[in-house]
Amino acid sequence: MPNPLPRILCPIFALALLCGCEPKERFAWSPNGERAAVIVKDQLRLADGDGHWLAALKPGDPALEDLVVSELAWLPDGRGVVVHQTGHARDWSAIREQLPTEERETIEALADRLPEVLEALVVIHGESTDFETLLTSLVPDEFLISVAAFQLAWAKDPDGVKASLQKAPQALAELDDIDDDDLRFGVNQIALVSLNEERTAFEDSSLILRSLRDCQTLRVSPDGNRLAVGRKVGDHDEIDLEIIDLPGGARHPLVKGITPAFDWSREGDSLVFLTPLSGEGSRLMRLQRASADTASKKENNTPETEQLATVLVPFSPRVAVLPDDRVLFSGQPVTLPSAGADPNEQPRLFTVPAHGGPVVTVPTPEGALPMNLGYFVPSPDGRRVAVVESETDAVAVVDLTGGKSQLISSPHLGWKCRTLPGWKSDGEMSYAEVDPVSGKISWRLWREGETGSRNLSEDWPPDSLNEWLEKKEPKSEHIANP
Repeated sequence: MPNPLPRILCPIFALALLCGCEPKERFAWSPNGERAAVIVKDQLRLADGDGHWLAALKPGDPALEDLVVSELAWLPDGRGVVVHQTGHARDWSAIREQLPTEERETIEALADRLPEVLEALVVIHGESTDFETLLTSLVPDEFLISVAAFQLAWAKDPDGVKASLQKAPQALAELDDIDDDDLRFGVNQIALVSLNEERTAFEDSSLILRSLRDCQTLRVSPDGNRLAVGRKVGDHDEIDLEIIDLPGGARHPLVKGITPAFDWSREGDSLVFLTPLSGEGSRLMRLQRASADTASKKENNTPETEQLATVLVPFSPRVAVLPDDRVLFSGQPVTLPSAGADPNEQPRLFTVPAHGGPVVTVPTPEGALPMNLGYFVPSPDGRRVAVVESETDAVAVVDLTGGKSQLISSPHLGWKCRTLPGWKSDGEMSYAEVDPVSGKISWRLWREGETGSRNLSEDWPPDSLNEWLEKKEPKSEHIANP
């Protein structure tokens, strides 16, 4: 059997375990719709309103290898883009000073006493244990931190680590396959990338946060002075919500154990978010609001929260605050108390005022919305919402007042959506679409009142958008012999 240790130690593999195959934000239009920041083959590019490339973000810190862009968000004035990047670092000393203090101290303290900790774990798990079991036991629910501590200890004293495993021959043998490529630290970082005055090129890139822990969901405040970001602390689905000053980078923890579905109120004085009602894995969730004034926290370091709604969410949770400060969210209609959702009830879109009020159902007809209603993006004016799903590549636009739905791109057999749509203006929406004959994926622009759509990626390299949609693998059929 192949040794799984090199695969486990690879930071990119560890981060990939935290990511699902679902639609994600791969592009975003600037607030005035004249520019687009686009992730093409994991790199950031700047495009004009017609899709023509203007610039590409150059590699930054030489201490980081394989740096890729995974998420982005525009500043409200269009002068820059906040990006989440992941990469590798071979030299601990080159990144340690930029890491959060508690993260750095935890890793270094564990690395210093790793041999004695491993000896104790061998006693607990038995001499036949493998190294993966020992590694995941170092810091329970903190796999990335455990990996980093081992890598640091191994770089400093490999003989000491081996000596601690003399009574665990299988685990010791697995260490023989480690090479230099396994000793790279997986790094997440958030950076603010500024544009030049003409908005035709990227200029400076300033580091906002660097961490070994994953980040999820970037939401810039309406005034552009703060960033709300979800931090993965542990191996759970939930995240901890933090507010980070822009451009200074000062961190202000807000709430713990929420989903990655959150957004700013229009005034920027609070954040709304979905949180599991009964712990990890719960699909029954509370929609809550918390003040963004971190100085007003209670003595137990938790903010005052207000409950806006309770909803059953049997798919990826998502919320968005509309221009009139209503919160748009989706869920399965259910009457409480209940043993579960009525299977005949279809998911719905709902709105509720961000500061409390009645929950209103968007009056869509039966069958107009997908069963997997976790991927939607409202228009800038809040009148409509673009909807996609993860199991097909269909794209629709729904009117939030009357509930009327318009199919913009029909589903193509065998294709799945992996890219969220985005709005260029109130009446212009872009999305990914495949040519069913050639299999080529293009970035399209739909305009209200026009027939068809326009290809924004016509002059891009042919394989630029291969990750924007996914071709379903055909299921193998096994026919039993009579």
